[in-house]
Amino acid sequence: MTTADALFRQKRYAEAEVAYRRALADSPNDPRLYFQLGISLYELGRFDEAEAVQRNALALEPTAAEAHYELGNALYGLKRYEEAQAACERALQLAPKFAEARTGVARALYQFERFEEAAAQCRRALALKPTYWMAHAMLGNALVHLGRFKEGETALRRAIALAPEDHAAAAKFDLANLLLSRGDFANGWPFYEARFDAREPGRPAESTPPIDAPKWLGEALSGKRLLIWPEQGLGDGIQFVRYVPLLKSMGADITIACWRPLKNLFTCLSGCASIVAHEDLAERDFDFWTHLVSVAAQMRTDLRSIPAALPYLSASGELRATWRRRLPREGLRVGLAWKGRPGYLTYRHLESIRQLRPLWDVPGVAFVSLQKESDEHVELPADQPLLQLGAQIGDLADTAAIVSELDLVITIDSAVAHLAGALGKPVWVMLSLRGDWRWLRDRADSPWYPGVMRLFRQPRHGDWQPVIAQVASALHAQATT
Repeated sequence: MTTADALFRQKRYAEAEVAYRRALADSPNDPRLYFQLGISLYELGRFDEAEAVQRNALALEPTAAEAHYELGNALYGLKRYEEAQAACERALQLAPKFAEARTGVARALYQFERFEEAAAQCRRALALKPTYWMAHAMLGNALVHLGRFKEGETALRRAIALAPEDHAAAAKFDLANLLLSRGDFANGWPFYEARFDAREPGRPAESTPPIDAPKWLGEALSGKRLLIWPEQGLGDGIQFVRYVPLLKSMGADITIACWRPLKNLFTCLSGCASIVAHEDLAERDFDFWTHLVSVAAQMRTDLRSIPAALPYLSASGELRATWRRRLPREGLRVGLAWKGRPGYLTYRHLESIRQLRPLWDVPGVAFVSLQKESDEHVELPADQPLLQLGAQIGDLADTAAIVSELDLVITIDSAVAHLAGALGKPVWVMLSLRGDWRWLRDRADSPWYPGVMRLFRQPRHGDWQPVIAQVASALHAQATT
């Protein structure tokens, strides 16, 4: 075994990279060295370099199925899913019993939301290699997206049992989402902490603050300085900032370091020593730090104990007055949001605002776009005006002021849904078949936002038409009463 190979096996990929490059200087035509170097670069998250190096390996050995598969991994990391699928399919042509490559095909199909096909590919992979944990994990996720939750849970638990310890986190996180979605918080929260380790190559691990203090694990907080550090999306921050008063009641001196678009919105919170954008944090003297979602786990939140008093956020009176002058003065004023943050699977979004056409036929409604970006190019029928404010919205404090002046918000699963709920504003949320865990299953309401939130769910994957028809009917009833 060479030094480079030894470093690679120890997962010391940065050192392995150096060693493989040195070896290639002496043996520039060795495809194996390129192949191993490419995997090292992939594990370091340098997907563009990994692609180039695997192509070098294939130039020297075009029939190397494993190199085609690793090329597929690099292309997947670059989000070039069609090419990733093609590379894995080429690997299968060369090695039909290559279970990992078949799972690579499934992974690409999953990104295209072709979940039935992805599940079928995983089953074929498992027929070849029954103990391949990644195929079980991918199968579990595909089945969950198809609404086959029991089968999905079985597959995910099998993946956890089979995966090496350093690879099990992703399956644990997926299982957590499944357990939480059925309201099994007691078993779901511990697995949900695996979200920090469930990272693909190249993505950062747990986002930790630049302070010399331990993470809070439930210790007494009386007289302690606690830093709240951001994670995940804007909606997560809005949903879980409700825990700040509870932490304050435990005697904590709280500083919130949040995503910048939330800073002005969170100034309405009482009991915080300060609120800063996380990149502007200057203080370092804290006793503990935590993520807000982890607070829910530490407090053993269940469906009965969700801190659900509304509203727990409010909009600036000055901003409300400013935006009030720009909003329609007649009709039922309804805010619309049809796309969320880029990067999520598109199952959370509508393909186009044109799908909302049935809403346009409801009389007496004035629609307002709550999309901060990209709504300048919305094309609507000439007889259906939509007030577009995107270019004028500065941050979520502005959005909160607009929402506060509306009668109703209709949205997909996005930060806007959480914002409206936190403000105590009536909000209708259109959900995909799977939906996110926080919306639970088979409910038309949300215990996180009681009395103000109504959920409309897809009956079949990808089919928004029945959802929009139900929303249109409900809107007609509200607008004409």
